[in-house]
Amino acid sequence: MKILVVAHEYPPQGGGAGIVAKQFISDLSSVHEIDIVTKKSLNVENIKGVTIHQVKLVRGLWFFCYLWYFIKNIKLEEYDCIVANDAISLYLCGSLLPKKIIKKTICLLHGSEPEYAYIDQSFLKRLLFTKFVFKRLFLNCKKIFSHSNYMKKKILSCRDFKKLNVACKVEVSYFGYNEKLFYFSKSKEDFDIKNIHGIEPKNRILVSASRIVAKKGYERKLKLFKRILKINDNYHWIIIGDGDYKNELINLIRESGLENKISLVSKIEQHLLRYYYSQSDLFWLLSEYKESFGLVYIESQACGTPVLGPNQFGVKESIDNFNTGLLSNNDEEIINYIILSKYKNCRVKELILFSSNFSSINFSKRLELEFAK
Repeated sequence: MKILVVAHEYPPQGGGAGIVAKQFISDLSSVHEIDIVTKKSLNVENIKGVTIHQVKLVRGLWFFCYLWYFIKNIKLEEYDCIVANDAISLYLCGSLLPKKIIKKTICLLHGSEPEYAYIDQSFLKRLLFTKFVFKRLFLNCKKIFSHSNYMKKKILSCRDFKKLNVACKVEVSYFGYNEKLFYFSKSKEDFDIKNIHGIEPKNRILVSASRIVAKKGYERKLKLFKRILKINDNYHWIIIGDGDYKNELINLIRESGLENKISLVSKIEQHLLRYYYSQSDLFWLLSEYKESFGLVYIESQACGTPVLGPNQFGVKESIDNFNTGLLSNNDEEIINYIILSKYKNCRVKELILFSSNFSSINFSKRLELEFAK
């Protein structure tokens, strides 16, 4: 079967949606012929046997760049199925594809699609007929997969989406983590993070991995970490990622005098994350966004490490409260959980069993069933 994946976000650029695209493409590429259309970037992460069409975008003219590329290079009638993987890709499919091709299209909802399609109606969005384009897509597409129950409720609550009467097309199917990259292993395999970062052997490690932006909750975590150290200074915090808030965070760490207690690691290759997850005592992230899910929490649990996140939105579906970590309601609960080492009550067996429900293989199999219909 020949599949076209439209993925505006694709590694190394973009966020979670791009990683998801790479995962299910990798899972399916051994049995299906897959082409990808994405924006042009340096060092694009290729997969053996997969054809990548890179579209060079001009600022402000991205839609016309894609349009011209589709006209010149993509023979849509050759494909048995189309997968639209992120908000911009959904817009492209809704506007560029003929209806007969849209009927072969599967839409993936990651989180920001309701805002993009319905809530944020700027002048540019109105100029691009965004609502009409999404209406055309959702009315005619084959299937709509939602990343979580929270995401499904979010899209179904949009008044403009309700009017379409297509709720029956929306199905929850967690897009999942890559079990080939994230798994439990006691071996440090010459990658001992305490030695690498000069962390004292007695110290317990807290780890965070995300984009370093203000609303990911790093200022709040820094204040909590200071309180934790006043009670027990045998903790070290490793922060992995890059972003526009990183310099401000570095300054806050310096002002707090915690340079020796916090290690900052620039965005690293995915396969190295496993070592940080598996050798840490607790993964914590307190995002202020309305996260549609919490894939990083699942990755950590797959590596046998308990997690701590906010008891809200899609994160609630990624943690089995008290069994694989804590869904926190307030700062005092967080302090208490860490200081009393309650995370030690989480058993590796339960962490691995829970995370196995979210393997990307499960989603890839669900996609294949839809391809076959």
